[in-house]
Amino acid sequence: MKKIARMFLILFTAAAAFLLFPFGRAVSAAEFVGGSNAEQSISYKFLVDFVTQHSARTAGTKECDEAASYIVDFFQDRGVFADAENDLNHTLTDYTPYSFENKALVTDMGEMPFTFYAGETSTELKSKNIVYVKKAAKPNPENKQVIVGAHYDNGATLSTGGSSVEGGEGASDNGSGMAVFFSLAVALQGVELEFDVVFAAFSAEEYGLVGSRYFVSNMTKAEKEKTLLMVNLDVVSGGDYLYLYTDEVKRIHGDFLLAAAKKSGVVLKSVPNYRILPYSDGYSGLPYMTYGMMSDHAPFYREGINVASFMSANFEITSSFDLRESASHPNLVNQKEDTLENYIAYYGTTGYKKADGIVSLLCAAFIDTDFVSAMVKSAEARPSFALFDNIAFVISIYAAAALLLAGGAYLVYVRLKNLPERELDRDNTKKAEDIIVFEDFGI
Repeated sequence: MKKIARMFLILFTAAAAFLLFPFGRAVSAAEFVGGSNAEQSISYKFLVDFVTQHSARTAGTKECDEAASYIVDFFQDRGVFADAENDLNHTLTDYTPYSFENKALVTDMGEMPFTFYAGETSTELKSKNIVYVKKAAKPNPENKQVIVGAHYDNGATLSTGGSSVEGGEGASDNGSGMAVFFSLAVALQGVELEFDVVFAAFSAEEYGLVGSRYFVSNMTKAEKEKTLLMVNLDVVSGGDYLYLYTDEVKRIHGDFLLAAAKKSGVVLKSVPNYRILPYSDGYSGLPYMTYGMMSDHAPFYREGINVASFMSANFEITSSFDLRESASHPNLVNQKEDTLENYIAYYGTTGYKKADGIVSLLCAAFIDTDFVSAMVKSAEARPSFALFDNIAFVISIYAAAALLLAGGAYLVYVRLKNLPERELDRDNTKKAEDIIVFEDFGI
């Protein structure tokens, strides 16, 4: 009888462990987000709901504040979504407002207000990041954390820099990123992780990464060091292909995420290293601009934090100076044509697959037993670009290159100047001694 009881106890314990083990729960969560078509996709539903209710979200405006309230309501479970039958109301008991170590920057509603200046007249504007955290399932002595970020503002009332987004709705930029942001939070509800996950919805990205820069500027050295990874979601489902950017060089955490994508069946490409010279990127510290750095992860990268930025485009038809999103459709990003109607017409049957794929990939990566060690090793092995952040060093490099070119041009000039003049004899033929041969040029 005791043997039977012992056997029953073992079987019961094994069954309970299987049901409660994080991997099993995360898989079901990821499947819950996905679907066989757009109408079944939670990401797609969040995109439609968020953009429909908040098509104008320019930072510093009342409309942007209303969009911020939508995000607060999402984490506070207030159930204020447009359609009660659209499966967007969820109980998110795992999430609480985030707290910085040294400063009371985030309110009990998860709002992180800040002031910035914009326009030719440097008008003072106010906006806010919305920041919530899902704490680790067990005591986390090292306080390790992952930051998931996406900007919720758009440029619905802006017309700058050769692009006209006035009148746009920001469906692709960045309703798509926010849709994944919401869906991932839902998918991770109830999943036990060994690190905190901070969800940061940034504002004023369109003004120059203002919200994310403010966030990073208030992080202590310890907070930066304990951050395993910063995931950035910006324009993630509006192009032909889904791309991942982690660094200018091969990195351990980049390989880890690419492997996780392959296991999850997610088609993921790496961002080519197209560099735009001679501009210096003040956000990342790199001595040039690159498509991989043009979003809210750049300030984190500058501080030595591992980054993983997802974006959608078509680099197979993109030149180094002309970003193309699709071979079949016109660009939407930073255009007034970035509306929900156009997004659905162009990507309604494909965009949700990329969005849900990111959720599945990140769920799988976060619960992987090797995730933390891979992130730590990648941070320790990160190459330093500190010299490139020194303006004197960068200027000296450009100066040295200019001197070398000038010197080379002068040597060629002197060699050509000293060559004998070509003279013709009476028969109109070249003299043998005047024939220029390859040896004259050292070839």
